[in-house]
Amino acid sequence: MVIPVFSSLARLTSLARLNRAAILLPLGLSTLLAAALSSADDTPLPFSAASTPLASQVLQAQWDSLAPSQALDWRYSFVSTPLVRQQMAARANRVSAELELIAARYAVGAKEDSSQARYAEALQAWQAYVEQGRAPGTHSPDADAVLARLPGQLDPRRDMRDGPQAIRIAPGMVVGACQAPRSVVILDATGVHERKWTPNLSLDALIDERAAAGGIGPAVEVSLVTPQGQVLTRPVASWNRLTSGDADLPVAPGASVVISTPGIDTAQQWVNEALPAWLASRLPGHACQSWQLDAAKLSTPPR
Repeated sequence: MVIPVFSSLARLTSLARLNRAAILLPLGLSTLLAAALSSADDTPLPFSAASTPLASQVLQAQWDSLAPSQALDWRYSFVSTPLVRQQMAARANRVSAELELIAARYAVGAKEDSSQARYAEALQAWQAYVEQGRAPGTHSPDADAVLARLPGQLDPRRDMRDGPQAIRIAPGMVVGACQAPRSVVILDATGVHERKWTPNLSLDALIDERAAAGGIGPAVEVSLVTPQGQVLTRPVASWNRLTSGDADLPVAPGASVVISTPGIDTAQQWVNEALPAWLASRLPGHACQSWQLDAAKLSTPPR
């Protein structure tokens, strides 16, 4: 069952916070060491000189004083810096503006309740969703204020690696983790929806489900944004899907799915790339906890 969230800009409502059932990992030292993040676009990672301490070292040194209020699910962890928060705020501004203009063009001359008018309303709902994610206070380390992150997650399997991909501490760097949601957000030709996540949910199944609900429209591509911030774009047509059979993509709790616009002009083509990239910078869950790293907490010189 799909629950409509935004059917039009006038009916904008807040997304419901759902109960979660996260698999909690041990909080041993090895689990807390940070590692490389895989970037979903060209967002620069906070690499710096070799003399700068690793973020994992600083987190280790600070851990006893952080006092998390609840156990953390590090699969839904994140790293944020002032630079990425600034970049994603600027991207959100432009995405919102472009969606407003594209929606206005579809609305011109559209007959009431026509497919063109309904698509204009859907794009207005997309814009409203972006606007909702642009709350002020992005420079605060508080959990509700850290609204942009580097795509990726803390990876304990690479915890002691000090190579070219090692994340070194940067001024204002924030790390944290969220509780896993139980839903998937879908932006399609009918608006913005929140769908309950179910085991074995796949991208092909979601495409077929939204097609039956009239949510595909004239789109030819769909983008899946994973909770770790990876963007995977695939064809919509059943005969042209790269995901058929064993290659079908799983959809995890907290993922976002964007049914692309027709892309008939430069603005739509840009939105089809920029909107999923912006979604990849959102925090991966809810009830997030975060802490600002402080290199002064290190008691020994960095290696």
